[in-house]
Amino acid sequence: GMTEAGGFATMLRWRDHHPTGKGSGKLRSAVQPAIGVALQIRRLDGTVADTAEIGENAVRSDAIMIDYLGNDEATRAVLKEGWVHTGDGGYVDDDGYLFIVDRIKDIYISGGENVSPAEIENVLYQLPSIAECAVIGVPDEERGMVVKAFVVLKSGHQDDEAMVKALQDHVKAAIAPYKYPRQVQFVSTLPRTETGKLQRFKLRQLSQA
Repeated sequence: GMTEAGGFATMLRWRDHHPTGKGSGKLRSAVQPAIGVALQIRRLDGTVADTAEIGENAVRSDAIMIDYLGNDEATRAVLKEGWVHTGDGGYVDDDGYLFIVDRIKDIYISGGENVSPAEIENVLYQLPSIAECAVIGVPDEERGMVVKAFVVLKSGHQDDEAMVKALQDHVKAAIAPYKYPRQVQFVSTLPRTETGKLQRFKLRQLSQA
């Protein structure tokens, strides 16, 4: 939910908690639109995405915002054709359940396919050698953008070629092979704000240095 969307937009119903009900296995989703709310997943060009295709979550209801007071530019960026664009990237499955994958600004296109840094980070965190990690897209002549992973290793693990290969092989085995990190940079810490939020823009600056 968000204020611009009228408080909340999707909800987890009691049946979605039932281990054998229709919503079984959906507890990781943001579930389905609340009563009176319409949901669309929109591509960057504004068209409606297909089932299971990642795009930006957009919602519409009688309770959505009218505008940002005195800020027409911000209003146009969020409110388009009567739909509030949330800034969250996600997809809807065959049953109509919404899954949030990342902030839309962090999703990039590699070889014509959407890549979510959060998805790759979740896979990397499965490895016991990793203390912290963060993923960004970096320019590539062939694919447009490719995956680069910044990795903080736990004590006792070596930042060598064998570790790079282990990280890459793990991602290839877990998700679509094209999402594996073609570049890996080992660092001692990740840049964060005072509240702990990851600062991806500093990673992009570091990658360009």
